[in-house]
Amino acid sequence: LIKKTGLTEEEAEKIGEYGSRIRTMKGKDGLYEQCEGFFALEDRIVYENDPAIVPADTQTVKQADTLMCLYLLPELADHRELLMNWNYYEPRTTHTSSLSYGVHGILAAKLGLEEKARYYLDKSMGLDLFAQTSNCEDGAHLAAAGMSWSAIICGIAGAAFEKEGICLSPSLPKGWEALQFSLVYRGSRMEIEITHEKIKVYNHRESEKEAVVRYRDHTYRIEAGEKICL
Repeated sequence: LIKKTGLTEEEAEKIGEYGSRIRTMKGKDGLYEQCEGFFALEDRIVYENDPAIVPADTQTVKQADTLMCLYLLPELADHRELLMNWNYYEPRTTHTSSLSYGVHGILAAKLGLEEKARYYLDKSMGLDLFAQTSNCEDGAHLAAAGMSWSAIICGIAGAAFEKEGICLSPSLPKGWEALQFSLVYRGSRMEIEITHEKIKVYNHRESEKEAVVRYRDHTYRIEAGEKICL
């Protein structure tokens, strides 16, 4: 890697110092600032239906930015701080990015905001089904489709991928009878079915390793060909 990048030994020795120099915009109350000076901008939303309007001087957020960061790096905020950032940024977001709905759906489910989670999941899955962006003739929104998958698996099923295995914390919405999906993770091929009463996890016989599943602070080890019901 050093040969390919041209990294010098002196630079390599300094890499360990860089972490302490990266400044995040987190306030003492746990609220992250979108960028330096963001809170000083005019607090109003401009929907970009006019090409002449440039909302750079307002607190208009086009997509999940700060919230995307907190989704990808969940260790940056606890539940209270995540809710605080959600309450601040969600009303200020216009969702003029096809990826924005899915991220909001995941975090809404994580926060227990069932109606919001259903709303954003419907919006994400409807991007191409109902031509919500009016540009489907240019092709399907494949990244948004992946985000919809993530909203169901990581949001509704509450799947989190950890070093050893997966953690499940589902929040199945009212009106949903069941959610069933497949996952391949760290050599395990799992079939997972979630209802309002139970969770079934089957580790395929063809799996290379045991499946490790954490649920409600308990860790379950499922051998290949074995099924458990929680």
